[in-house]
Amino acid sequence: MPRVLIMFAVIFLTLTLQSTALSYIEIINVKPNLPLLLIVSYAHLRGDMGGAAFGFVSGLLQDLLFGRVIGLYAMLGMIAGYICGKPFKDFYKENYLIPIFLTGAACVSYEFLFYVTYFLFQGKVRIISYFGRIILPETMYTLVVTIPVYRFIYNINRRIENHERFTRKLF
Repeated sequence: MPRVLIMFAVIFLTLTLQSTALSYIEIINVKPNLPLLLIVSYAHLRGDMGGAAFGFVSGLLQDLLFGRVIGLYAMLGMIAGYICGKPFKDFYKENYLIPIFLTGAACVSYEFLFYVTYFLFQGKVRIISYFGRIILPETMYTLVVTIPVYRFIYNINRRIENHERFTRKLF
């Protein structure tokens, strides 16, 4: 239960930062995608099913707070969490190259799928322009903040796991 409450608070904090403070540090009208970075980090630490559930909840809250269509961010977050959680057991959690690679690939895929599901169905067929103005700069900007955010989520996860291990020993 503490894991759920703590991670819900982290999601809420991330969405609050995404909508308020990050607006002041935009570069060429692009800001890092912190909710996606949070999903990728959590999925890498907890696995595919945990990542999918976390991505769904994070995306659903993002839909409710900022989305125009309910379910789009939830679907994209769930897909990103599931796919990024697949190498969970194969790699060390302390390795920073894996989260960087996963974040880059997830950001490009996430934004491309967002473009396909949101803009392409409206008849807006400017993928090259969207890629150059939105996808590539957002991916680069998100990669810059990957290590500090991953380290933050890693520390939270480690403390929760230590607490869970301690409480399990009591019984």
